[in-house]
Amino acid sequence: DNIAASVNNGFVYFHRGPRGEDGNISFDPENTPFPSLFHYNDKISPDDHPILGFDGNETFASRNGLYVLKANIQQGHDVHSVLEDFTAWNVQVGAALSYTAHYTLKDFDLVGNDPGRANIGINFGTNISDVTIVDSNIENFDEGIRLSKSFTVGASKDEHEYIVVNPTFENVQNELSRYNPEYDRVLSTDDLPYLKPDIELDGPLTYKAGSPAPDTRKILIEGTKTDSLGETDFPTGWDNFTVGWQDTIDQLENEGYYTTSEGQEYFMMDIFFSDRLNGDIYLERHPVFLENVKFSAPSHYSKTPYNGVQDFGVEGDPTIDSAILWATLTDGQPVLTDEALALQAEDEEQHADVVADDSML
Repeated sequence: DNIAASVNNGFVYFHRGPRGEDGNISFDPENTPFPSLFHYNDKISPDDHPILGFDGNETFASRNGLYVLKANIQQGHDVHSVLEDFTAWNVQVGAALSYTAHYTLKDFDLVGNDPGRANIGINFGTNISDVTIVDSNIENFDEGIRLSKSFTVGASKDEHEYIVVNPTFENVQNELSRYNPEYDRVLSTDDLPYLKPDIELDGPLTYKAGSPAPDTRKILIEGTKTDSLGETDFPTGWDNFTVGWQDTIDQLENEGYYTTSEGQEYFMMDIFFSDRLNGDIYLERHPVFLENVKFSAPSHYSKTPYNGVQDFGVEGDPTIDSAILWATLTDGQPVLTDEALALQAEDEEQHADVVADDSML
């Protein structure tokens, strides 16, 4: 509910700067609703965090209504930035995005100031991937939505993943600039399949300790996602969800590990993802099977709590392989569902029990 008038850029998310202390200020993910999304790393960049809370803003008499330029198209997770109910009028460009991915733009009402000056309603620049535009109203521009397909990283055009739902245009010379039906989808509400949100992984998640090599000291998350817009690769667009060595250690120290009755060691990983149409956030929880991990000191993994014996498919199984609705967006803010709050309380209780057992030992 902010208003920006007579400026170059009405609202700006600019996540660039020098490396080190003079660069972007990192922050503790414990201050966010989902620290496990960042594998409990104690410092994360604002570039990796989705934009949540952009709602009801307005720009007028400005060059750009909204401008987003992040540092890296890869954010490493599938929680979408959701920007909604945005108004920009008497502007040259309504909204411009570059070097970023995983966005849902909802209810953008954009009015240009002077057709004939190469004005654009929504402009996708370089390195854009996995963006959905829903219920946009675009008026008085030379180009309505510019679906540019330019990567500096050698990716293919089908990894842009642009979807436009229910757009309306008035006095726009080129409604969908650079539209290519081979790669882009323009849909109406009646076209949508509204599939049940879910993640189907390509195989079990594993982490193998040992000397650095192509198949060790990392967890590769790949699969297929379904949501209101249908089926897509997971991750969608040009991103990769690879959990490295340090993030795995941080996760183990916070989550602890289990063994099955047959001696297989594993820990649980939260996998969040968003419905591309409405931005609702879902959660699944999958085991990561461990190989060659030594928990006894001296070891990088020696601070990992032990959660005890727990088999799969029996009482106490922590797996959540059928997605639960974790949060909805209300007035631009994520609001946790009752099921998510109950799960958090259960996790906190289990963590307290494990800490108590360790202190007695």
